[in-house]
Amino acid sequence: HLYPPYIAYQQSTSRRIPLVMLAPGRSLDVFTP
Repeated sequence: HLYPPYIAYQQSTSRRIPLVMLAPGRSLDVFTP
């Protein structure tokens, strides 16, 4: 599931992409400040 904020977020913080890939279920937690 790719959301518009996800694309901008992954482009802004490429170093966090692996975390999202490893934990797609917790991707929302990563986006939450």
